[in-house]
Amino acid sequence: MHGVLQGVIDEMPRFPKIKIRSQPRGSFTVREYRQLVFAARSLRDKPHPQLLSMAAGERFWIARDLLHMPAELPWLIRWMVNTFVRPSDIKFVQHKHVEIVRGKNLYLRLRLPETKRHSQPMVSLRPAVHVYEQLFAYRRQQGLAQPDDYLFLPHIANREHALAMLGFFFQWVLAREGLDKGPQGQTRTLYCLRHTAITLRRLYGQGIDMLTLARNARTSVNMIERFYASPLSGEMNVQMLQSRRGRSV
Repeated sequence: MHGVLQGVIDEMPRFPKIKIRSQPRGSFTVREYRQLVFAARSLRDKPHPQLLSMAAGERFWIARDLLHMPAELPWLIRWMVNTFVRPSDIKFVQHKHVEIVRGKNLYLRLRLPETKRHSQPMVSLRPAVHVYEQLFAYRRQQGLAQPDDYLFLPHIANREHALAMLGFFFQWVLAREGLDKGPQGQTRTLYCLRHTAITLRRLYGQGIDMLTLARNARTSVNMIERFYASPLSGEMNVQMLQSRRGRSV
């Protein structure tokens, strides 16, 4: 195109059309989601198999004293499914970014740092409030509940390392429960929890429209259609599809 504009060539050369098939990440069903939470709780503070197999003096990218299941991982799983946040938000979210709103509706207002050119506040589901209250009480006992303290792994100064550790321990839970692969063979990661949040809202949210959901999740309607809502089928909402206005005939 630059060549055409500069008069170097007369017309655009023909390029082959390449079809790209979008591959959605493997979200979790409600049963799988509950299974992950229960498994993470049962593993709290237990040593990772890597630690048990390490020889004396052997080094690993996670320090030996940190190779135990973090107490906050069950809260992290529930937090992500009830707030729509991305894993990249997790490493930066601090207590000053979270506000509990109590009124006609109970929810968290999240004023997170800008990500992917989105800066508007996010609204959580009601269960996220209970999760945050539990986490905050736990952090207060540790003396880590100040506005600038991080919610997850606050004792890890390198936030990229903290996120990598959370992903590592989440993989442990996935492998233990045999949920490390999605229904189409996708490798599951922390990002699948965000997909789960959006998918379950599309499936169970009463009358929620795509634009509201997209804006609250800091994404676009097109992205939800391509990646988040693609696993949904008509049979999942057969009752809604068969519903009628007024009297049945």
